[in-house]
Amino acid sequence: SLPFQGLWLSAEAGTLVTRVQGRTGDASDATAAVVHRQLDYEPGPIRWQTLDAGGSAEEVLKTAEAALRR
Repeated sequence: SLPFQGLWLSAEAGTLVTRVQGRTGDASDATAAVVHRQLDYEPGPIRWQTLDAGGSAEEVLKTAEAALRR
Protein backbone atom coordinates (compact mmCIF):
# COMPACT_ATOMS: atom_id res chain seq x y z
CA SER A 1 0.00 0.00 0.00
CA LEU A 2 1.02 3.60 -0.52
CA PRO A 3 1.33 6.12 2.30
CA PHE A 4 -1.26 8.91 2.41
CA GLN A 5 -0.52 12.50 3.38
CA GLY A 6 -3.56 14.76 3.64
CA LEU A 7 -3.20 18.52 3.33
CA TRP A 8 -5.99 20.76 4.65
CA LEU A 9 -5.91 24.10 2.83
CA SER A 10 -7.42 27.11 4.57
CA ALA A 11 -7.69 30.81 3.82
CA GLU A 12 -9.48 33.86 5.16
CA ALA A 13 -13.17 34.18 4.28
CA GLY A 14 -12.59 37.28 2.15
CA THR A 15 -9.97 35.48 0.08
CA LEU A 16 -12.25 32.50 -0.49
CA VAL A 17 -15.20 34.69 -1.49
CA THR A 18 -13.04 36.71 -3.89
CA ARG A 19 -11.77 33.52 -5.52
CA VAL A 20 -15.26 32.04 -5.91
CA GLN A 21 -16.64 35.27 -7.34
CA GLY A 22 -13.75 35.43 -9.82
CA ARG A 23 -14.50 32.01 -11.33
CA THR A 24 -15.99 31.90 -14.79
CA GLY A 25 -16.57 29.11 -17.25
CA ASP A 26 -15.83 26.24 -14.85
CA ALA A 27 -17.95 23.45 -13.39
CA SER A 28 -18.23 25.04 -9.94
CA ASP A 29 -21.61 26.39 -8.88
CA ALA A 30 -20.22 27.86 -5.65
CA THR A 31 -21.23 31.35 -4.57
CA ALA A 32 -20.28 33.60 -1.66
CA ALA A 33 -23.22 32.10 0.24
CA VAL A 34 -21.77 28.60 -0.28
CA VAL A 35 -18.40 29.75 1.06
CA HIS A 36 -20.04 31.16 4.20
CA ARG A 37 -22.05 27.97 4.76
CA GLN A 38 -18.87 25.92 4.44
CA LEU A 39 -17.06 28.16 6.91
CA ASP A 40 -19.93 27.80 9.41
CA TYR A 41 -19.67 24.00 9.21
CA GLU A 42 -17.60 22.35 11.96
CA PRO A 43 -15.55 19.58 10.32
CA GLY A 44 -14.40 18.10 13.61
CA PRO A 45 -10.78 17.34 14.43
CA ILE A 46 -8.46 17.81 11.47
CA ARG A 47 -5.57 15.38 11.55
CA TRP A 48 -4.13 16.46 8.23
CA GLN A 49 -1.39 19.04 8.04
CA THR A 50 -3.03 22.47 7.76
CA LEU A 51 -1.62 24.91 5.22
CA ASP A 52 -2.34 28.58 4.62
CA ALA A 53 -3.80 28.81 1.12
CA GLY A 54 -4.19 32.58 1.17
CA GLY A 55 -1.35 33.27 -1.25
CA SER A 56 -1.09 32.86 -4.98
CA ALA A 57 -1.54 29.46 -6.60
CA GLU A 58 2.23 29.26 -7.10
CA GLU A 59 2.91 30.06 -3.42
CA VAL A 60 0.39 27.50 -2.20
CA LEU A 61 1.85 24.86 -4.53
CA LYS A 62 5.37 25.48 -3.18
CA THR A 63 4.12 25.29 0.41
CA ALA A 64 2.25 22.05 -0.31
CA GLU A 65 5.23 20.46 -2.06
CA ALA A 66 7.48 21.39 0.87
CA ALA A 67 4.98 19.93 3.33
CA LEU A 68 4.81 16.67 1.41
CA ARG A 69 8.60 16.35 1.42
CA ARG A 70 8.73 16.52 5.23
